[in-house]
Amino acid sequence: MNKMPLLLLIHAVSAACLLGAAAHAASPATTPSAAPAPSPAASGQGPVIAMIAAIGDRLQYVRQKQQVGSHLEPYTRATLQVPDQTLNWAALRGLDRAISQQNPQAKRVLLNFQPSEADYQRILNARNEQRGAVTTDVLLPYLRAMPQRQEWDQIMTITPAYRFSEVNGMGSKFAGVGVYVQPLARQSVNFSDGGGLAVDSIGPDGDDTTFAPRPGGTWERTRSSVYVAPYFYFELTTYDAKTLQVLKREQRLDYRKLYDRNVAALDVGKMFTPEQLSEQVDRLVENSVVRAVLGEGRVDRGDVKPVPKQN
Repeated sequence: MNKMPLLLLIHAVSAACLLGAAAHAASPATTPSAAPAPSPAASGQGPVIAMIAAIGDRLQYVRQKQQVGSHLEPYTRATLQVPDQTLNWAALRGLDRAISQQNPQAKRVLLNFQPSEADYQRILNARNEQRGAVTTDVLLPYLRAMPQRQEWDQIMTITPAYRFSEVNGMGSKFAGVGVYVQPLARQSVNFSDGGGLAVDSIGPDGDDTTFAPRPGGTWERTRSSVYVAPYFYFELTTYDAKTLQVLKREQRLDYRKLYDRNVAALDVGKMFTPEQLSEQVDRLVENSVVRAVLGEGRVDRGDVKPVPKQN
């Protein structure tokens, strides 16, 4: 793949993330603070649940490339910086929504995770497979230092998860939040009439469930073996607030494959605008957390249902 189109697309996606951050200006303030802020919707005499997201400010951009050697990785990877805690607040919105549905009487406390510069660099320098563990190592002392937790019942945290192997055509070595582009149609090997081998491409009408945007904010279910797929690999952990003992831990690997047969684009990576991708990443993060809390869907599945646009 030519490096210049990739850099241009990375720049476009980064700009879209800025637009997404501006669109959510009504989200809780991102001023560095260790003080908890009660959710405006919190009410009742139920349990007090504190929530914190530590996904980070990095979005991975991974694109499949033609395999040219058995020892070379078939992907091009880049990392984008997402400003203003956009990803963390998307996850917190999901937690807040889910807990409000699961237990309307619970008092919800939203926490703003602001690591020190040294801890931030430690997380930033961690390899993908170590990022979740390093983030947790930084997060626990941060929580332990909060005397307010003695008044809470539970603390729920969201940290990046890592997957080494491929999941349902989603590539390998993914962690946290990202966008995966699969431009190469899969192939099938068959015997020709003359007894030789024939290699046929499966696509674009392949065997993967994909989605395409339609007027009015709806999404049509399609099928294709080439697609663009926002993904979110994360770990949801529930702690006893007073002892920080782990009560429950679950990993979730979610993604949404996008393909629109009505768009004339030679490169599937250019099929969707940066604004569309930014919106899909934001919604995927929020809705994946909701499903994880409410127990909807299955871990290691990517069959994300279209969600109506919310005001």
